[in-house]
Amino acid sequence: MAMRLGRTIGGAAVWDWKATSGGTPRRARIWGSPFFRRSGIGNLELGIPPGSRPQAAWSVLLALVVGSTTGPEARGQAPAAPISLDQLLRMGPGDLEILYRQGTAAGIPPGRVRGTALLAPGTRRNRLLARGTRLVWQGKIFEPDQATAVNRFFGMRMVRAQVYQGPSWLDGAPALVLDYSQTSRIYAGNRDEIRQVAPGLFLGLMYDRTTAPPSLTMYFALQQEPG
Repeated sequence: MAMRLGRTIGGAAVWDWKATSGGTPRRARIWGSPFFRRSGIGNLELGIPPGSRPQAAWSVLLALVVGSTTGPEARGQAPAAPISLDQLLRMGPGDLEILYRQGTAAGIPPGRVRGTALLAPGTRRNRLLARGTRLVWQGKIFEPDQATAVNRFFGMRMVRAQVYQGPSWLDGAPALVLDYSQTSRIYAGNRDEIRQVAPGLFLGLMYDRTTAPPSLTMYFALQQEPG
């Protein structure tokens, strides 16, 4: 029986367990680690004796994962480059959700941010649809002194939202919420939330608040424009 337990974005380690039908961990495998690739090791398998305690196996596995992902920086090599908009356009829904959970609830970004709708994540159509929807929706303009943001549709300021820190509807952790319930009749049934995933780059979720529970309808990206 094989079960994948977790992974990280950006080329870090991915691991899984190989276990007997009785559930006793027997073998752990790590692959995809930049450290292992550079060292010429490639994939790594750990033999776990049948009588070993799972906690001990976890300790060994965790030490190797941490070592493989932090080793290059300790050796003076450059850290991985920040996530870019181009990478977001290539990600599927699962990777976008993982990245959003890892994001931070930053303060209100001042001024104009460029918007990109991620309507079909994980498909070839995603990039084409993103370009097409930009003709309709260009992004938002944040007004930190008023704790509001206004969307830009067809180059005009339309659909204002209240902006505040609040719990995410995805995982309950802090996020920057854009609430339309008191500011727009058209968008009153929607709620956006965003987290910063790289300097000047935010990943957003749009929810339909008229369903029970609220349903995720779309991912989007916001990128601060220079100047």
